[in-house]
Amino acid sequence: MTQAGGFVPRPDDQAIEVVACALGPGGVLRITGTINVPGGQRFSDFLNRAEGQVELTGARTEVLANNGEHRRAEVDSLQVNPRMIDMIWTGERRRGGDPALRVALESRMVRAITLGADVVGETRLPRGTTGFGHLLTGHDPFLTLSPVRIESPHLESKTVDGPLELCLVNRARVVALTLEPESAVAELTKTCFRTRCEQPATTACEYADGTGAICGTAWCEGHSRAIGESRYCERHHDVIVALNAAQGTLNQFRPPLVNDRTLSLIQLLFKAMDPEVVALLEPLRQQVDGAVVSVDQHVRHQILDGGVAWERGWGVAVPQGYLARVLLRVPVGEPPVVKLLVNRREMFSDVPDWIAARRAGGSPTEDDQHRFTAALVRLVSTGLGYS
Repeated sequence: MTQAGGFVPRPDDQAIEVVACALGPGGVLRITGTINVPGGQRFSDFLNRAEGQVELTGARTEVLANNGEHRRAEVDSLQVNPRMIDMIWTGERRRGGDPALRVALESRMVRAITLGADVVGETRLPRGTTGFGHLLTGHDPFLTLSPVRIESPHLESKTVDGPLELCLVNRARVVALTLEPESAVAELTKTCFRTRCEQPATTACEYADGTGAICGTAWCEGHSRAIGESRYCERHHDVIVALNAAQGTLNQFRPPLVNDRTLSLIQLLFKAMDPEVVALLEPLRQQVDGAVVSVDQHVRHQILDGGVAWERGWGVAVPQGYLARVLLRVPVGEPPVVKLLVNRREMFSDVPDWIAARRAGGSPTEDDQHRFTAALVRLVSTGLGYS
């Protein structure tokens, strides 16, 4: 629900993908999984207030041994003792809550040195605070740094490559703390955020959601997009296009959360499928005098089963209604599930292949996206009776 003042409160439950790391005598233990944060809390508050174990679902454990051995295991659920880990981080964007309630803070760039890694990042202190030694003796078990870079000889480069949104460092595991120059913020985003792109970053995404949270990811010229005087990452460019298209209509909506990829996903799939779906509908249009191929001009948000879902589609229409209808639907949530309906018959409902592969630790490419959209088009053809 959108509150007065134009912000969107944190949802009652947040599923946040995280990585936890701890250094032992034999090497580094790395745990990847999803934490469910209840009650509209910030992730940092939830972990600092946790009593006992924290559950990670869809968990994967990896031991990066000193002798070069690499052992892995996957489990549905894992109980983690947060007091025993050195640090826990996430790449997901933070959710800001009501901007009117934020306390004015100053930023300090620090380096937290642990036995397994150095964590360089920005922490926030009340205005007028002098010194920084008290950061080691704070009341909360974890020191919050955001944005952040992790430097470690014990971890593979792909593990900590590029800037991260947030890292919580266990104060009990910090050996030393030192100030870093403010320029270290820029150094966190020296290269483009796009996977496999080594080009220098020339701009930061300016997208801001309804909570006031800003994307801020850094991109090269080729992987950023301009709208007017503003530049955005490719994902949020699609979101802004959708927002602008729906502006002034009955389907106008507020900017989705920064880390919500469902709206951009339906836009991506729609653009990729559009020419071929229109071509499949054209023969059906020719069979009926006065029929037209109808293409939704913008995405719509619907309330279905108590949640929000994005929809956009195509059809063969006459004044009385649709003779044929093809609809894409993506409910808001993680992992994102794509639904394809042809004449109200559900032809597909699952997480896209390339997203599922990335969540499992793989490295999908754009070819995987193309294969997925091609498979959806084949299902449209089947649903319309061509095969």
